[in-house]
Amino acid sequence: MDKVIRILKSFNFNESEAKAYITLFQHGPCSGYELSKMSGISRSKIYNILESLFQKGYVSNTQDGKVLLYRAEPIEHISRLIKTSVEDGLDMLQESMSNFEKTIDSEQIWNIKGYENIINKCIDLIESSKKEILIQVWSDDLTDRLEEIIVKKQKELGRVLVIIYDSEDNYNTKIEKFYKHGFEKNKIADTGSRWITITIDSEEMLHASIKNYNVAKGIYTKNKGMVFFANEYVKHDAYCLRLIDALGDKVKDVFGENMEGIRDVFAIN
Repeated sequence: MDKVIRILKSFNFNESEAKAYITLFQHGPCSGYELSKMSGISRSKIYNILESLFQKGYVSNTQDGKVLLYRAEPIEHISRLIKTSVEDGLDMLQESMSNFEKTIDSEQIWNIKGYENIINKCIDLIESSKKEILIQVWSDDLTDRLEEIIVKKQKELGRVLVIIYDSEDNYNTKIEKFYKHGFEKNKIADTGSRWITITIDSEEMLHASIKNYNVAKGIYTKNKGMVFFANEYVKHDAYCLRLIDALGDKVKDVFGENMEGIRDVFAIN
């Protein structure tokens, strides 16, 4: 029950409301007096709590003789009410915020922390793109929503370059056009983490380092120099992959089966 109470509290239930709703949900229709005994909520509070839940639409009631019975609404109904409330609130927030004058975004570099924050920022950037997207991403971090928006943008824009890293060498994705990197183990050995690099319309960039789902941090900027370097970094990755694909076994003959030789960039003849 404690876990469910914490979840309900995150959706604007107070502790007593959450406890009353869960007890009513478990035991079925009952009177306020019966619910008080089963939930441990005092009789002096239970009727105000039930009235609050009734006003919110989380419980319904009926008159059974002289007794007023209460019934918990199905959780699907509660979910719809919460979603509608949240969506309406967000619409109102966006409308209200649009009335404020926007400040001009500088070329400062902004830090981002947290895996979900990074993925959501990636989605926001990709959705806002108008011309061109360049992205490097590991399959571990290619969430359903991120994959969906990349597929959509490839159809809309055409100019969407995707390089996927997959340590298992599976490359299972709905994205139609992408480069398979192929040297993931070496990359992980070099950096100790996965990463995501995105540039949008040669105007914005994001780079994030992801050790695991609990340790992830990144940067976002419109700084022209940083965007240029990120653009070139992703493009040169694609250049190398195209050359390797075109040359096939000839590359392996020169640099080794796993391309070890090519990685020694200081060995210039």
